[in-house]
Amino acid sequence: MESLDFKTFLSSTHPFEVLNKTEFNRVIDNLDIEYFKKNENIISKNSMLEFCYIIAKGVVKESNEKNEEHFYAIRDLFDFNALVNQKSKSEFTAIEESIIFTIPKDIFLETLKNRKFEEYFSQDTVSKIDNLLKKDVKKELSTFMIAKIEDSYIHPAIFVYEDESIFSTVELMSQKRTSSIFINYKNGEVGIVTDSNLRERVILKRVNYEEKISTIASKGLISIDKSDFLYNALLLMTEHSLKRLVVKENGKIVGTIEQVDLLSAFSHKSHLIAVKIKKAKNIDDIKNVTKDLIHVLTSLQDRGVKVRHITKLVSQLNSKIYKKIYELIFPKEIIKNSALIILGSEGRDEQTLKTDQDNSIILRDEFKYDGLEKFTDKFTKALIECGFPECKGGVMVNNTYWTKSLKAHKNDFFKIIDNPTQENLLNLAILLDAKFVVGDNYLFLNLRDTIFNAIEAHPTLLANFAKNTLMFETPLTFFKNFALSKGLHKDELDIKKGAIFSIVHGIRSLSLEYKIEKTNTIERIKELNNLNIINREFANELIEAFNFLLTLRLKIQLEKEQKEIAINNYINPKNLTKIERDLLIDVLKLNNKFKKFISYHFKLSIV
Repeated sequence: MESLDFKTFLSSTHPFEVLNKTEFNRVIDNLDIEYFKKNENIISKNSMLEFCYIIAKGVVKESNEKNEEHFYAIRDLFDFNALVNQKSKSEFTAIEESIIFTIPKDIFLETLKNRKFEEYFSQDTVSKIDNLLKKDVKKELSTFMIAKIEDSYIHPAIFVYEDESIFSTVELMSQKRTSSIFINYKNGEVGIVTDSNLRERVILKRVNYEEKISTIASKGLISIDKSDFLYNALLLMTEHSLKRLVVKENGKIVGTIEQVDLLSAFSHKSHLIAVKIKKAKNIDDIKNVTKDLIHVLTSLQDRGVKVRHITKLVSQLNSKIYKKIYELIFPKEIIKNSALIILGSEGRDEQTLKTDQDNSIILRDEFKYDGLEKFTDKFTKALIECGFPECKGGVMVNNTYWTKSLKAHKNDFFKIIDNPTQENLLNLAILLDAKFVVGDNYLFLNLRDTIFNAIEAHPTLLANFAKNTLMFETPLTFFKNFALSKGLHKDELDIKKGAIFSIVHGIRSLSLEYKIEKTNTIERIKELNNLNIINREFANELIEAFNFLLTLRLKIQLEKEQKEIAINNYINPKNLTKIERDLLIDVLKLNNKFKKFISYHFKLSIV
């Protein structure tokens, strides 16, 4: 391997990118390379180490003094602890052909004098998670710097002649759903009229609507070519205090780019998807839009965007899809007498890839509509067509349990209080994460307030509700190694049952007790911290741990999507990097700590 390749590999291997030029070159100058055959021993137990190892190719297994096994893959480092502690407590073996870079001990220890480099090997779990998930701002900016106007959404150009009346022009703008329109003058000039022109030059000045549109148009248009960079468009808008620019192609006006479109470029065409959803005329249009979502997810994840921003964006777009499908399918009479709500991870703004759909309808009391089930069935089928799988538990509007009047919803809630079985309490949990989508929001708020007020009067229900936090075992062995599944999911663990569920439900239980209306888990944790229910340090640990779990799940789900494997919550620890495996073990330990906190808080030992 050439020296240049050494540099490229090492500079992209964390934490070597923090070294200054002198430190980095010293490592490169002393770097060597070794080849190991399959099953060949690399380090023996209790041996004196002379090198730090970095895997360039292959997989290495570590067997420690507790007989625990850990696996290392490309870009993983080992055994740096032994360089400081003099002897290795583990045995390292190449379990497939491996190419490994070696850094001499004295060079590695000298490099540890760099504080940022040394922090990587000594920092606590929260710091490691934060650094692992931290958004790469430079990468984000560089992506923006090379993006072009044509990569963003361009509003099509619509023209009228200068003699058109203000009224007829506004009528056309309304039909075309546009906020700006171009004016063609007889002398070849082009002007523009925008919503703000109409407000300031017509309505506020009480101009006659039959006046010519040319009397209120703006001239001297600022334009940019379709092939130019978004960054230049931003400079032009800033320089001229504009909210939109005229876009040209080969000298001809083709449309406008608006400030909101420009800024949405950071969301990688998410605004374009939102526009397509808004303008969809049928279910086929929605199906085409949902195909773009996977590309948005992949791109945002590749660019280092934090998972909480990704899930929030996806949830917002999914809510728009639900709203549009509801409006396309249901008659207006049903819409104005109902509230569509979404539940589960969608309601918490924590959805990544589409799993099963969770939704419900609250109908106004006394409202009846013959043939309602025809529309609920059609709605469920449309969601399935658009990539939202059917809920195995039947939490869908085509199930009469989840489509009923406000009074019926309340009655079923009080039945849960009278008979707090595990199934009933899980239904309550689903309802507590609800988010209003479309219809009459009063119906949803009324139901939510009823639940909060009733719980306050039934404190014993809280303990039974919180007990489900302990429903699933944390997948850790007595020796703090992964407890893996057998059978169908052999050598894998369910990250949702093993960790995500207990954090979500434990925080949900505390939020119910303290009447916190937010549904997002991280926002709930912050509110609990503000109320001094959870101290700041523990809150930070939980937030970082939860972010890490969602990031890991998204990464694995995207990999399965690309390989066309069924999406689920199972992960194989061997497919993770060394730092991801170490962090997952730390997070699972924290999960057990949180379960103990919930048990103590709700006195679950006596429930």
